[in-house]
Amino acid sequence: MRASAATRWRSWDDLTVLGLVCLMAWLASGVEALRRGAYSELLWLCQVSMAVAGIGFLVRSRVLLTAQFAGLLVIHLSWHVDFAAYLLTGRMPLWATAYMFDGAVTASHKGLSFFQHTFPIPALVWGLARLGPSAYGWAVQTIEAAVVVGLTGALTAPASNVNWIFGAGFAELSPAATSPGLYYTLMVAVPPLFVYLPTNALALRFDTLVPSDRLARLARGDAALLAVAFAATLAGISVLVGAACHVRLEPSESLLQLPPVGPSPLESLASGPDAPDITAITFGCPGRETPISLRPLKPPRPRGEAETIAGQRLRFDNLLRVLRIEDAPAAPQEIVVRGRRGHTGRGVCAIVGSDRLYLQSPCDLSTASDRFELRAHLGRRGLPEFLPPSRSGAPAAADDSGGRLYALTVVSLGRDGPHGRSATYVLRRTGIDALDDVAWEPSGGGRVPLVRPSTTACDGP
Repeated sequence: MRASAATRWRSWDDLTVLGLVCLMAWLASGVEALRRGAYSELLWLCQVSMAVAGIGFLVRSRVLLTAQFAGLLVIHLSWHVDFAAYLLTGRMPLWATAYMFDGAVTASHKGLSFFQHTFPIPALVWGLARLGPSAYGWAVQTIEAAVVVGLTGALTAPASNVNWIFGAGFAELSPAATSPGLYYTLMVAVPPLFVYLPTNALALRFDTLVPSDRLARLARGDAALLAVAFAATLAGISVLVGAACHVRLEPSESLLQLPPVGPSPLESLASGPDAPDITAITFGCPGRETPISLRPLKPPRPRGEAETIAGQRLRFDNLLRVLRIEDAPAAPQEIVVRGRRGHTGRGVCAIVGSDRLYLQSPCDLSTASDRFELRAHLGRRGLPEFLPPSRSGAPAAADDSGGRLYALTVVSLGRDGPHGRSATYVLRRTGIDALDDVAWEPSGGGRVPLVRPSTTACDGP
């Protein structure tokens, strides 16, 4: 009797390997998410299903494995279709894999995600063919998904949008666009009827796909070794995918250099049809933003031809001949720049110039989307930049009204460096948070800057 039990355990060794791999992948993803402080990611259905599948393999539960297969097949196949569509066409139909092409997401996160969306389906197919499917897997998956979605709504923030509970990645479906009642009814009713139940019916056919005696012979052979080899090979592929998708797009320091004579590297970048295009510059609170008129600087940005190293600054002498100070659009210190990157797969960074070039941080590295949004600042925060050098050591104001001129452009970054820039726009800095935060008051025959209380607090009605 003992020998029979030992023999039976060895025959299931392949399922033990698959279960351990699932749990190890789930644990690695959890540690990586916790390291980044992304606790809400632990509630993604694919994360939960990975853990439940691992338990199902170890305890040889037909119903748990069938439930995970019913819940994951369509989701994971859709993930791969989305991923492949972007690689082949540059378009992402479901917007489910945009994070795989986001420069801010780590390579380890991408590699683990690829493994988690690739390994479970073939593993579950093998497990169901070995154990046999259950007719009740879809019902268990419905309960599991309802519990996870309920916890997601109670414990996560809308910004993370875990399990798309605050908006789907396609067709602009969201509680706000439709209605909360309709949206959550669809979330509860559609998957069981149109996903889980049909997939469960497909799983019930596994018994007829491969004769059981052939599976038994495979299990008595090197099935466990094959499971290890498959998991190791896929892990290696996942590492390569994570590394390939994680391309650091950082502007070269040479872009910020201002040579004494001739155009700077930034000025020499072309502004072609696939270069970034700024469509709006705004300031203020979200939902109450004020647009700033766009005034492109068509001629090359003028600069002094011979200056000392300490005095290599942008000069606006020639600019003032074609543009009056009062014609430059007024802007506060903090602005938001929006537009189109012109070419998906490239990052964009904003660069602001006055007496020197300021690289704005962070860049927009969500390269799967053609649209971008950048937060930029004009100069240093506070009053010192408005005072003459004798008072603060800061550059003097560029005009007698106290406002300073700034030039703004957006640079496109690819794998091999910068690819172009947007048109350059001129802005006249007049305040810190709002246009009238800095006023000028007469004092001793001159004028001094006076800070008024900000009117842009975003926590008010």
